Amino acid sequence: MHRLRLNSGILVLALPLAAVLPGAASATEEAPAHWRVVPALGQHFQEAGVEGSFLAYSVVSDRWSCHDGMRGRRGFIPASTFKIAAALIGLDSGVLTGPEHLYTWDGVEREFKAWNRDHTLSSAIRESAAWYFQRTARQLGTEEMARYVALLGYGNGDISAGHDRFWLEGDMRISPEEQIGFLRRLYHGTLPISSEAQSTVRNLIRLDEGASAVAKGGGSGWVARGKTGLGQQDGRWIGWLVGWVEQAGDVVFFATNIEGDRPDAAFRKVRHVITRKCLRDLGYLDGSAGGVDSSGEAAHQPAVSTGDRAGGRRAAPASIQPPRAPRRPHSITFHGDSRVDHYYWLMDRENRDTIPYLEAENEYKSAVMRPTRVLQDRLFHEMVGRLKETDLSVPVFHGGYYYYGRTERGQQYTLWCRKKGSLEAPEEVLLDENQEARGLEYYSLGDGVPNHDHRLYGWSEDRDGSEHYTLKFKNLESGKVLDDIIEDTDGTIVWASDGETLFYVTLDATQRPSKVWLHRLGTSRSSDVLVYEEKDREFNLSVSRTKDRAFIVIESYASTSSESRLIPADRPTEEPRLFARRRRNVEYSLYHQGSDFYVHTNDGAVEFKVYRVPDDAWGRRNWKVFIPHRARVKVDGLEVFENHIVVYERQEGLRTMRVFDVRSGTFRDLDFPEPIYSYSGSQNPEYGSRTLRFEYTSMLTPDSVYDVDLETGERALKKRKPVLGAYDPADYEQVREWAESHDGTRVPITLVYRRDLPRDGSAPCYLTGYAAYGEPYDPYFSSNRISLLDRGFVYAIAHARGGEDLGRQWYLDGKFEKKQNSFLDLIACAEFLVKKGYTSTQRLAVTGGSAGGLLVGAAMAMRPDVFGLVVADVPFVDALTTMLDPTIPLTVQEYQEWGNPRKKKYYEAIKAYAPYDNVAPGEYPPMLITAGLNDPRVGYWEPAKLAARLRHRKSGDSLLVLKTNMGAGHGGASGRYDYLKEIAFEYAFILHVFGFDS
Repeated sequence: MHRLRLNSGILVLALPLAAVLPGAASATEEAPAHWRVVPALGQHFQEAGVEGSFLAYSVVSDRWSCHDGMRGRRGFIPASTFKIAAALIGLDSGVLTGPEHLYTWDGVEREFKAWNRDHTLSSAIRESAAWYFQRTARQLGTEEMARYVALLGYGNGDISAGHDRFWLEGDMRISPEEQIGFLRRLYHGTLPISSEAQSTVRNLIRLDEGASAVAKGGGSGWVARGKTGLGQQDGRWIGWLVGWVEQAGDVVFFATNIEGDRPDAAFRKVRHVITRKCLRDLGYLDGSAGGVDSSGEAAHQPAVSTGDRAGGRRAAPASIQPPRAPRRPHSITFHGDSRVDHYYWLMDRENRDTIPYLEAENEYKSAVMRPTRVLQDRLFHEMVGRLKETDLSVPVFHGGYYYYGRTERGQQYTLWCRKKGSLEAPEEVLLDENQEARGLEYYSLGDGVPNHDHRLYGWSEDRDGSEHYTLKFKNLESGKVLDDIIEDTDGTIVWASDGETLFYVTLDATQRPSKVWLHRLGTSRSSDVLVYEEKDREFNLSVSRTKDRAFIVIESYASTSSESRLIPADRPTEEPRLFARRRRNVEYSLYHQGSDFYVHTNDGAVEFKVYRVPDDAWGRRNWKVFIPHRARVKVDGLEVFENHIVVYERQEGLRTMRVFDVRSGTFRDLDFPEPIYSYSGSQNPEYGSRTLRFEYTSMLTPDSVYDVDLETGERALKKRKPVLGAYDPADYEQVREWAESHDGTRVPITLVYRRDLPRDGSAPCYLTGYAAYGEPYDPYFSSNRISLLDRGFVYAIAHARGGEDLGRQWYLDGKFEKKQNSFLDLIACAEFLVKKGYTSTQRLAVTGGSAGGLLVGAAMAMRPDVFGLVVADVPFVDALTTMLDPTIPLTVQEYQEWGNPRKKKYYEAIKAYAPYDNVAPGEYPPMLITAGLNDPRVGYWEPAKLAARLRHRKSGDSLLVLKTNMGAGHGGASGRYDYLKEIAFEYAFILHVFGFDS
């Protein structure tokens, strides 16, 4: 669960105000010693005039109270009736059920009344509850919430000059280090709030006018008492800052008064709860790096290193010993070559030592990364702070409805919705992923599609990261979820024209999509019809429907070959009809438009071409060239409409686009505003539309949705993903450089960095790549990346051979026996960046995931001296052992990518670069390796084995961390906040190793 979910009931450790403020109505001894405080809604409702009402639970007396901090009103509730207090603020076993409890008072009141009917409450409780409702029966305005959200770092709301009411709330589930990070961001101005608000915050945090930090050691006592320049109220600048340290709870409570010099009135305006460790690390308690100077201002000193610009890396801490996996020799012999694998046993998940080893590595990871927890928190909040957390996708018009997804602040997942006929119509929620994911560590939505008359809705979901999807269906008229549940599919749902019949795909024992089935809603799965089975284990199956809804397409495909079969969508029970038989190294895909098929193929065309074929005469003699082959321009694919065909192409490493008018027979080129960019086709479900929607991005430009009028070529920006805070693309520069590889080939590198970057080799660099499967690594924008760029990093993408960055030939030159080109290209890019002064070897972090993990792992094994740090995410590093085992998921299908090592030439080629087999004794750079226990694509054992072997063979004290996600698969965490925490962890690892912690 996300630790900073704003609308989830903030829990803080604190003493009741009456116990710490002199002059309060209740004496300290009247209240229990420790309190877990659930701030009442009334504290947030400024117009209500409430002076500190809150609910509290004492772990000492084991009871709840409904408490007014100023007047001492208090009604004690036994712990056995905890749910009564929970109901007051919408808690369910300690977790808020939804944000409505912060906004809608009536819902909370109804819940309480229901509990009141069902339980015998004391008169004191009734009196307190009644007073509580009377005093706080107000709603929080959106403007006030925006300010509150902004101050917590979750948005770009503003606190206007002179606005002196704001709230800083702690959270019991936030660690002291995380609180420190939050306060530092407040003090140093990294929150997206106005300068006036920032000044106010600084005045609050610092100790003004000679106040001194007096608390020493343990025990209880005053931390400080002094005036603050908090803000002007009715011409007065008087304010008091008071604090109290309670030893057992290790809590500091600050209250600041604006209205006058009476501390007992302070609670009405500003409250700030932090831990003593937080205060100490900020320099306000003895024993820290900072203190209060003679001027009364905090002489704050960073508690962490700002980095050594001359180079150097942090070593692994000698005081924390990493785990050592047992070495158990296992001999593997092929082609007369014997290898001894000491960690082969890790492939057995049921082995009694496997899970304990992974857990031990995770414990080591937590221990050595503990000093970065503040940094991780800071990075996480920076990233969240740039997001518009409550947001809406651009609605897509389809079948009379506007479909869209939206997110809400604090919610991990998306709500999928629609409106009928107009964006002003009432909203209908089709699927709330947050509800579906409740109680799960992982949740991923596959397909989500309505049927032809938009009366039914089908979706698929993966609940553990294994990529085994379950299909579910909903009647949108009644809102009822149907009894039809289909498990163990690849997640695809394709509706036939009748709206009651659908096609889906199931997986075999090796995770291969191998069978297409026909299901009619309302019937049992046992009666489903097998439509087609792909028996060649090198081929996968997919099922789709042409945009004009005329045909169901069943495609058998491998890495370098494909074959399609067609079924009329209005006659779903017909036998599928073969379009063109598969041939080795020949791929084709089909698009139907009017009375023709358009065939996109590489038959006799390395960079692909397009044929036009009558849909009633498929024979090869009827294939006519529509777009001829061009050696330097790759045809990526088509988007067909009733009167237009959009041609997606690639030239000189950039995607281009042309539009063909079917009626006039003419082409129009579409241009793009930047020299370095990328685009992708978006949702275009309406065959009769004259508008093309696509998504555009660059290293500087956030994801942007455009609509293009296919008749005129006019382009309209529908939405640009907002980046909250102070992001200005003019502060950064994107460039394309070209490195010369070992064979003289020029390899492109796309870079982005701040314009004030020094070109003296002192800057750190984040270099990444993929280089496999013909997948290009196109430039794109990431707001997360700003956290590196603003710390002086260069961000670079190496377009190494193996992808299709420069066309199909670029891919062919980086596979099979030529795979070494990929690794040598990456090394050449790294050396180029150092030579040109972008970075130094000590400051160069190289990263890659999955097949990109193979890229960086192999390059590291070949030249460990080139890189300053390596991050390998779910890396395909035990390639030889995996490719020799046809029972492992995806292995056989991968033969057309890596080669079948049962053939000697491919065995030798893979063995020459497989990182696990090429870890030689010696020094290696610091390394972060990640794994997913449920990963069906790269078995958890591959990264685990690499880490184990490195621990045995590497010399020196470089840091090596293995981080295994025990509840997810190949893609890591599924929730959007949890995903950002994983990014923050990776960035923190890099910054920590390079000495850029602060």
